[in-house]
Amino acid sequence: MAEILEPIGKWFKKHQAVSPFYVRLVMGLIFMLHGYSKIQNIKGTATFFASLHIPLATFSAAFIGYLEFIGGIVLIMGFFTRYASFLLAIDMIVAIILTKITKGFPGMDIEFTLLGASLIVLFSGAGAWGFDEKWTGWFKKHHALGPFFLRLAIGIVFLLHGLSKLMSLNGTTQFFTSIGIPLPGFMGGFVAAVEFLGGIALIVGFFTRYASFLLLIDMAVAILVVHAKNGLGPMGIEIPLLLLAGCLTLMFAGPGKWGIEQSHV
Repeated sequence: MAEILEPIGKWFKKHQAVSPFYVRLVMGLIFMLHGYSKIQNIKGTATFFASLHIPLATFSAAFIGYLEFIGGIVLIMGFFTRYASFLLAIDMIVAIILTKITKGFPGMDIEFTLLGASLIVLFSGAGAWGFDEKWTGWFKKHHALGPFFLRLAIGIVFLLHGLSKLMSLNGTTQFFTSIGIPLPGFMGGFVAAVEFLGGIALIVGFFTRYASFLLLIDMAVAILVVHAKNGLGPMGIEIPLLLLAGCLTLMFAGPGKWGIEQSHV
């Protein structure tokens, strides 16, 4: 088994520069669409901002809308990637604090995941197929922090989603039955365990690439079977697609800093 897995692991490690590309592409698309939605409905966005007592609500709504729209395009192109990631990370922190934190974690999983994705691109840069040239300085020196923030963010998301399924196995089984999953009782428990244990593995940085691979398959199936019919919106493939991109990124990048793994498999 080791003879098979070792060259695969070496291949991913050799192509680490590809890793930020996947997450910035998906993250950029999501930010671009969110920003476009805000710009198309500035009055509604301004009214919502005013309800949160955000000063200069109309200006702030337009600013955030254009920041997300232009920032998303910039990320997709891989141009001024770290500047865009820094601003969008702040955007997500503010969104979590002002709008989501009182609702608990299930209500802020997309913002939390986007924050983790912004941080890996902030530290890792554009990666392959971007307009940015290689950076020097502090971020380049500490690029190993990027995968750490990403695996921490998506690890927490998977852990809590898996725990939710484990706490309600009957409900999970019924849902799997309703969408035609074979052996719904077994598969419900299996998927819950994969998400819960996989989330823990990502958080502590243990068997990161293996856990990421299993969770990537989990998200790919979820997209095809459950979410694809709802399009790209928040109730569609948006969250699972972003999580899939994060898992793919970690398969290339490995655990980064502060992981239990002593060497990248």
